[in-house]
Amino acid sequence: MNKLIVTLILSLNVSLAYGESLLLSIGAVDEGTDSARIGHRLAKEISQRGGVDIILVPVPENRLITLLKSGRIDGDFTRIGEFQDAEPALIQVAEPIGSFSYFAYTMKDDIEIDDWNSLIDYRVAYIEGSKIMAKKLKPIHDNIFPVKNTEAGLHFLAAGRADIFVHIEFLVEPLLKEKEFRKMEIRALKPRLHYVQTYMHLLTKHAELAKKIDKTLREMKADKTYDKLLRTLD
Repeated sequence: MNKLIVTLILSLNVSLAYGESLLLSIGAVDEGTDSARIGHRLAKEISQRGGVDIILVPVPENRLITLLKSGRIDGDFTRIGEFQDAEPALIQVAEPIGSFSYFAYTMKDDIEIDDWNSLIDYRVAYIEGSKIMAKKLKPIHDNIFPVKNTEAGLHFLAAGRADIFVHIEFLVEPLLKEKEFRKMEIRALKPRLHYVQTYMHLLTKHAELAKKIDKTLREMKADKTYDKLLRTLD
């Protein structure tokens, strides 16, 4: 049996054993990345506060809709708002689970940009598996370099192996304040390249849980727990 299916079956059995529980896809996030680690931390905090057991499982894009329609999974943890339009059987948790600004970072003084197209003349580093890069830059740019994580991207830039490192602001800025990177004089180019909000989407039968999660997320943001989880990656 396919390893993915085994994982889903085992996770589903655990989920049902705990009563109010959700088995959610993280198909839009690649495991092992900073984003995945943050996702698991957020899921754990929401579970503890909201009294619902959230289990995150990696699901390939080509399996997601089938698993949702069959009820094998209960929803997706982080998708853009338009995801609900593609699958009307889902409801969207009102409060965003993520808000991301993508910037181009550089050490050079002579680079100016306006949009994604203006990156074509430069060597660009990015986080491997990035969905936004696959959509926005890969189709138009050949001189791009995948790196494993945020720290690797900054070191790649500092070593002169790329002119620009494209990544999410809240993951880069805290590192730039640390001693290791402060001396590198890396800066964000403006305007930002992209801004997106993502939401948790659940099957309609979980409407009450969606309200509970919405309330929990708002409380986490109000008391700054949300910000802390986003900035703590160790």
